[in-house]
Amino acid sequence: MGISLAICSLSEKREAMLREDPGLVWDLSRDVPGYLEVGKAWDALRVAAQPFDSEGLMSNLFGGALGKSFGEPGGFGKPRIVPKSEVARLATVMREVPPRFMRDNAGSLRGIEVHGRFFHDDTSEDAALESEFPELADVPDVAEDELDATLEQLEDTFERVRALVVRASERGEALLVVFR
Repeated sequence: MGISLAICSLSEKREAMLREDPGLVWDLSRDVPGYLEVGKAWDALRVAAQPFDSEGLMSNLFGGALGKSFGEPGGFGKPRIVPKSEVARLATVMREVPPRFMRDNAGSLRGIEVHGRFFHDDTSEDAALESEFPELADVPDVAEDELDATLEQLEDTFERVRALVVRASERGEALLVVFR
């Protein structure tokens, strides 16, 4: 199962509804406009965003530390509302992240355990096997194909989050951040 992140843009009307009845947070789903399921990618995105994020805004968004908590805990902790002023700052930072940054920054993820196990560094194990069995050095590395697919998935997720944040900023909206 695991911890999953969801982000939702909040118009003033939607934010007022949630503040009036915080339990509605747990009823939000993909059917709600402005709702985005980041899923288990949150931790890999948090780590990969760090070099592009001197203020820590993206890392805090993906790590669930941006904004102010409200309501009752559910899932994994309390939901958080990121005020529109922080959304504007976050959008500015996210606009500056280069395309394909995940591929350029994949090295920062190698060898660390992130939630969802997106990256696992088994190169030391591979090297040990290849030294013992040199014929394995010529075997194509299937893990590299899996890595490319994972990076593509993470880049796609980041682009969807970036689009949501920029759109919310342009509309003067807040964000809801929820771990389920």
